[in-house]
Amino acid sequence: MKKGKLAMVPPRPAAKVTPGRIGKKGVLTQLDHDTARRLKMLAVQRDTTLQALGEEAFEALLERYGA
Repeated sequence: MKKGKLAMVPPRPAAKVTPGRIGKKGVLTQLDHDTARRLKMLAVQRDTTLQALGEEAFEALLERYGA
């Protein structure tokens, strides 16, 4: 590459958004291995998803603090 010239980087393809994610915002939470394992087990026991458990937990937290 010549000095003073920038290499052209190809644009990244647009991320595909699934219909269930339209109008929603992602929230990332880092958990220790034991907590993550326990949550996965709870999801299996309740025949639900981690997503559903997370939504339920955040709603309970917001209700608790009146937000």
